[in-house]
Amino acid sequence: MTKMWSKDRQIDPLVERYTTGDDPEVDLRLMNYEIAATRAHCAMLVEMGILSKGELESIEHALDELEYAVGKGSFKIQPDEEDCHSALENFLVGKVGEAALKIHIFRSRNEQVLSICLLYTSPSSRDLSTSRMPSSA
Repeated sequence: MTKMWSKDRQIDPLVERYTTGDDPEVDLRLMNYEIAATRAHCAMLVEMGILSKGELESIEHALDELEYAVGKGSFKIQPDEEDCHSALENFLVGKVGEAALKIHIFRSRNEQVLSICLLYTSPSSRDLSTSRMPSSA
């Protein structure tokens, strides 16, 4: 998988490991917030006529599967996925196909990061981080 930020040259694996550190583990703790933000975004896309109700149902089912796998501890963000956003997209595309690519319509990477940060810092969303997360995460 080509990384979003990669250019025409290879990054030394040692440098990459140093700069990413434990990012996949940290992002995994944010995955339920990314799932929640994606659900809300998909609902808006249906209202705008961009996603069909059938596509939404397929995406919702896949998000349920992902949320369960994260909570059970069986889902891991792979180093080549960079973060929870790419991992979620890859999971949805694998489960739903091309309809999953529509989740990026009207949604920038900055918006994705801001949304999960707001959810993470909001007291009213605390149950998202603990409802299905294993205690060792």
